[in-house]
Amino acid sequence: MSEAMGSQTPVTELVPIDSNFQQNRQAILGLKAAFVISEALLEIPKADAPNPPVLPPDIYADTDGGDEVDAVNGNHYAWVRLPRWLNHRRITREQTEGTFISLDLCSAFPIYSELMRSIQFRRSAIQAQDLVKDSLGAYAQRSVFRTHESVGKLDGEAWPAVFSEVSNAKKSHRKRLQSSLQEVIYNISEGDLDQPDTEALQKRLQVLILSSLLSNRVAYEPQRDQSSIEGRWQIDFVAEHFPESLVESLATIKTRTERSRNIRRIYGANVPDEFKDSADEFESIGQEAAMSFLVDFSWLASDLIVNHYEVRASKSYSMDSEEPVNLLEAADSSFDTSTKQTGLYHRTKTNLGNGHNHLRQSIFDTWPFDDESLALITCFEGWPMYFGLSANCVDAEVDKYEEQVVELASRAYTKLQKGGRIVIFPWNVIDKGEADEDMLETALGTWEQLGADIAIKPYSRQQLYKWMSSGERDHLVEHSPLFSTGKKIFYLLVVQKPLSELQKISLDTDDNP
Repeated sequence: MSEAMGSQTPVTELVPIDSNFQQNRQAILGLKAAFVISEALLEIPKADAPNPPVLPPDIYADTDGGDEVDAVNGNHYAWVRLPRWLNHRRITREQTEGTFISLDLCSAFPIYSELMRSIQFRRSAIQAQDLVKDSLGAYAQRSVFRTHESVGKLDGEAWPAVFSEVSNAKKSHRKRLQSSLQEVIYNISEGDLDQPDTEALQKRLQVLILSSLLSNRVAYEPQRDQSSIEGRWQIDFVAEHFPESLVESLATIKTRTERSRNIRRIYGANVPDEFKDSADEFESIGQEAAMSFLVDFSWLASDLIVNHYEVRASKSYSMDSEEPVNLLEAADSSFDTSTKQTGLYHRTKTNLGNGHNHLRQSIFDTWPFDDESLALITCFEGWPMYFGLSANCVDAEVDKYEEQVVELASRAYTKLQKGGRIVIFPWNVIDKGEADEDMLETALGTWEQLGADIAIKPYSRQQLYKWMSSGERDHLVEHSPLFSTGKKIFYLLVVQKPLSELQKISLDTDDNP
C-alpha cells in the first residue's frame, strides 16, 4: 500500500466540521447501498451548527461623540505568552461546567484568543490519541459486538491486517484516525454535550466522526524538537491532503485469500509444491470491509466520548471597538518578521478579517451573550488603563462615566457562569487622577455588592519579564504604555462568581499553568 502523502501547507483556519457536513454526509449516504449501513445511523438529521453571537445591526455605526462615552480601543500590538501565565484559565476550567466560553476584551489584534483556540486544538489532540487507542483496544476485544450490530464482515484474516496498519503510529492511517477524532472533539458544538438523550448524541457524533474520516484532508500540529521552539509562543499546524479517501486506502490492505488460508490450515508449514503458489495468494480486503471497520470504529469512539471521556465544548471570542481593517494594517506594520511567518499569525488575520469569533464593538455596548454563559473574561492592558477621563473633567462627566463603569462591571459579572472569573491586568490607570481612582473603587464596590470574591495580586517587573517570550521582551514591550512607565509593581485583579453563597471558592492567584 502506498504511503505517499499530499503536499503539506500551513493551515490558516481550523474549519468547523459542520461547515462541510452536508457534503460529507452525502458521501456517507452514497456508500450506504454498497455497504449496507443501517438507516438509523445515516438518516440522523443535521443538528443546527453553532453560530457566533449575533450583533445588533447598529453596532458597527460610527459614533458622533457628543455626550456618549468614547469606545475603548486596544493598542496595535498583543501580548500572548505573558497572559497565559496570568489568565487563570486552567483553574477556571476546573471550577466551571458546561461549555467553556471565554471573552477577551479590548483585544486589539486578537492573537491571544487565537492562541487559546490553538491550545484547545492541542488539548483535543491529546484526547484523540487516547481515544484511538481505547477504541482499537475495545475492537480487538470484540466488545463492540456485544452492544452494537456490526454492519460488515471484518473478520478472519482481515482484522489482523487492518489492526497492524492502524496500530502503527508511523502509518498515515493512524494519523488520519487521530486527526478526525481531534477535529470532532475540537468542534463539538455548544449544545451537543447538553443533550439529555445520550443515544441521539452518540449517533450524531458517530456521523460527525465518519464524515471527518471520509475527508481527504487532515490538520495537525507537527512534532518538533522541543529545544528548537523553547521560548516561542506560537503554535502552528499543517494540513495534508490525501489523493484517496481513507476507505479507499484501507481497502488496499492485503490479506490471504480463503483458498490460501485453507491450504495453510491443512498443510501447515509443509505445503506441497503444487499448492505453494495458491498458499501464498493475497487479495485486498475491499471497500466493504474497510467501511465496516470505520463504522465500528466511529461507533466505539462516539460511545467513549459520551460515556467515558470528559469532553467539553470550548469557544474563545475577542472584542475590540477598532475597525478590523485598521487592526490588520497596524499588525502588519508592527509585528516582527518571524511572528508574521507563523500559522498562528495568519489564522488571526484570517479570522479577524472574516469576523470569525471576533466582535467589533465597545465594551460599553450590550454584549451578545446570555447571562451566566461566560466562563472566563480577560482584559490585558486595555480597560481600565484607558478610562477616557481628562485631567480637567467636570463633575457631570465623572458622574456619567461612573454610571457606565457600574453598568459595565454589573454586565460582566452577570454574564459569568458560577465559578467563572474576570481577570484584568493591570488593575491601574495611566497618569491616574482622583477621578480615575474613584472609578477603580466604583468597579470594585460594584462587584463586592454583587457578592463576588475579589483578589488583587502584585507582580514585580522582574516576575513579568520572566514569563514573557523573547519576542515580547525584545519587541512588543517597547510599544507598551504599561511597561514604558518604568513602574516596578503591577497589579492583577481576579473577580470570581462563587458557586454558591454557602460555598465560597478560594482565589489562588498563584495557579500559573
